[in-house]
Amino acid sequence: MNWEAIGAVAEALGALAVVVTLLYLSTQIRQNSKVISLNETSFALQNVRERTGSLRELNMNAMNSNWLWAVFEKLVHTLPDGDVQYSTISIAGASSADWERALNELTIDERGRFFFFNLTSWNNCQHMFYEASLPSANPYALGRVKRIIDSQVTKWKALGIHFREDDEFDRYCSKALQERDAVRDEDI
Repeated sequence: MNWEAIGAVAEALGALAVVVTLLYLSTQIRQNSKVISLNETSFALQNVRERTGSLRELNMNAMNSNWLWAVFEKLVHTLPDGDVQYSTISIAGASSADWERALNELTIDERGRFFFFNLTSWNNCQHMFYEASLPSANPYALGRVKRIIDSQVTKWKALGIHFREDDEFDRYCSKALQERDAVRDEDI
């Protein structure tokens, strides 16, 4: 028996085993990375779905509540004709100026109720915006959140919820507000 030949074969087999092990590990790492990415996407979508559901439930409870619904009905009759969006408690096509005029018709108590309800909506939308903006989130989720924001942004401004320019959410709201008010100004 030639021990040198046996040693060379053993070294070759060892090297082959190392290469096979490295290939196996690289495959496992790649698969784990895909699973992690899918889990992050799923988590982000679930968060957006839950927040959207919470916002919808908040709005539905508000519509069933004399505490807020009476205020919204008063606003609907004061605002210019437009498509009433019950899901977001807003009026399609109403500008910030329209909302400001309508809000001036409310008592301090009514305006306070409407303000705090909308502050909660604004906060929920802000969280949804950031969750839907995560790189792992589905682009559909961000589009959905932006549509909700677009329907409410003129109302938020009229209520005195100000948008800063040093924050991505606030920049989006400012841009949406300018576009919404510009469209309304063209219609007048």
